[in-house]
Amino acid sequence: MAALFASMALEGALDNISSLLPANSTSQAVAATNHGLNGLDDLQILERTMRRIHSMLLEAEKHWNTREKSAKLRLEELKELAYDAEEVVEEYEYEVNRRKVEAFERLAAVQAGKIRKRKLMMAGLIASLAIRKALDKLSSFLTASASSLNSGNAREEQDLEDLRMLERTMRRIHATLHDAEQHWNITEASTKLRLEELKDLAYDAEEVVDQYELNRHKVEAFKLFASSGSHKRKYQQENEGFLCESSLVTISDEMAIKTKKLIERFDEIKHYSDNFTLSENDGERWLTHIGTIDTSSAVFEQSIVGREKDKDKIVEKLVSIRCDSVASPVSVMAIVGMRGLGKTTLAQLVYNHPKVGKYFDVCAWVCVSDQFDVSSITRSIVVSVTKEKCDLLELCNLQEILVEEIKQKKVLLVLDDLWNERKDFWDLLCMPMNTTKLCMIVVTTWSEKVAKLVQTMPLYNLNCLSYDESWSLFKQVAFIDGQENTPSNAVEMGRAIVKKCNGLPLVIRKLGSMLRYETNEQTWREVLESDLWVCSNKE
Repeated sequence: MAALFASMALEGALDNISSLLPANSTSQAVAATNHGLNGLDDLQILERTMRRIHSMLLEAEKHWNTREKSAKLRLEELKELAYDAEEVVEEYEYEVNRRKVEAFERLAAVQAGKIRKRKLMMAGLIASLAIRKALDKLSSFLTASASSLNSGNAREEQDLEDLRMLERTMRRIHATLHDAEQHWNITEASTKLRLEELKDLAYDAEEVVDQYELNRHKVEAFKLFASSGSHKRKYQQENEGFLCESSLVTISDEMAIKTKKLIERFDEIKHYSDNFTLSENDGERWLTHIGTIDTSSAVFEQSIVGREKDKDKIVEKLVSIRCDSVASPVSVMAIVGMRGLGKTTLAQLVYNHPKVGKYFDVCAWVCVSDQFDVSSITRSIVVSVTKEKCDLLELCNLQEILVEEIKQKKVLLVLDDLWNERKDFWDLLCMPMNTTKLCMIVVTTWSEKVAKLVQTMPLYNLNCLSYDESWSLFKQVAFIDGQENTPSNAVEMGRAIVKKCNGLPLVIRKLGSMLRYETNEQTWREVLESDLWVCSNKE
């Protein structure tokens, strides 16, 4: 302790206690109680106390030349307290590890954390790859087990059949997820839900496979330990349920129930898919989503409220980038925010700014919306750049035309309402942009996942309007100068309505437009007391 900065030593202890606290709270609470602590509550208080001591010691070591005796004494006392806290953490960590070793008999302890971490792995990997790994494990278990099955043992035969059924279910899920990831850009809500349910089912199936693998390791550990002389009888008695002559490990009743429930859930999802999916027999499909309106770059700036600072910030970022200061000619900025917040409006203000028009040689605006078809979007870019109709269908021809128009030029491209979550589609769309001198792409999206997929610059998170800005916009839309017969308390009710709009410009405009020529006080009151303002609107 004396040879190191106290804060560094304490930091190591802090990392230990932080990593130990979240996992397996029940058993750790018991361990903590055995050391004189009141369960996890006291440990959490200790952690917070250690963080405070650490921050003060770190501050003293880095930024202060302490001369006051009282301050020196206080720091010395904190160092001593930090040392004692370190000892408590070390004792606690030892107890936790000892209990783990006892519970999993050394060899199985290696596998103990896998089930808890599985869902985090699923979030970071393509789902089909994750389930493929579990499927390979299960297949190898079944191959080994089938060759050594004791014929006539009804329990082993049933266990094997349950595992085979689970394997077949996992193969079907894997095939569906793999196809979806490789060949489909899913936009249908019902299909997205079905795939999410299949992913959840895949995760739970992985847990069962991991639990089975863990039990196999425990059996191997018990057999290994049982073969070591004096411990043989004891371990055979304690683990009689696990040990068997064949390589098929007995499935516990709990695991058997989980397996059957997984298969039932798969059948339930299949039933949902068969009976709750619309087809051509049910009617005619809309070519575009109801309520979806293509946007353009045109904007009436005088009617926009509260976006001046946002516009200036983005414009300065765009025109400050120099061609020779970036590794790639393509830079992407994403404007992110909930529906109705004004992302499209902000992009229009930026697009039409004089500095932007002067800085870039070519500007193009494309409304992407739901369908991310690379050929269609490329054609729209070509039309926006050339201002001429384009009937070409093949992507290679479209990209050749686009390259001719933008090669070695400074280009601004706005892609409004981007939903695509396929990185390969995005990379294909951007290929011609690499021939430019500089290409700034501004995308608007409500999905942070989409934004992170395409961004090369920090996201621009758009905030709601302030109350004053919201009221100014509402007055502009709802009230007309010189209008007669306006309800006497229209201003009071209008202010109350604006508060409920939560700073969303689209909602403010819609409600203001509804009340623009309304002279009936009751109608104003109905709007105020209704739930119209919480409806989700697509920008």
